[in-house]
Amino acid sequence: MKGLLYKDLLMTWKYCKMYFVIAIAFLVVFFFNTDSELFIIYPGILFGMIPINLLAYDEHSRWKIFSLTLPYSKDKVVSAKYLVGLIPTMIFTVLVSLVYGISRQMEKPIPSPSAIPTATAM
Repeated sequence: MKGLLYKDLLMTWKYCKMYFVIAIAFLVVFFFNTDSELFIIYPGILFGMIPINLLAYDEHSRWKIFSLTLPYSKDKVVSAKYLVGLIPTMIFTVLVSLVYGISRQMEKPIPSPSAIPTATAM
């Protein structure tokens, strides 16, 4: 299974590099404009398309004929594709959460020292 994941990660890097560039661009835009949900949803759709693209590239290169000679079941071959699609989605979800949290913290005004209640004033 490790070999299948490695092959699929290499294929993802080779054929789907622009997905990551687009996702980073949307993340940067989302940092400055958190009002639109498009910047969160669209990269998720792109990362959801990675397994479909990997299956298409495998079909184009006739991987299925070669994969029948390997000691992997069809279920493991397909699950490796979806796992490769799930990993970038999870990473992007964590990044979006961090960017959203940081951008929300930057929007809050910093309280002045005189506005902070002290123990003696109570």
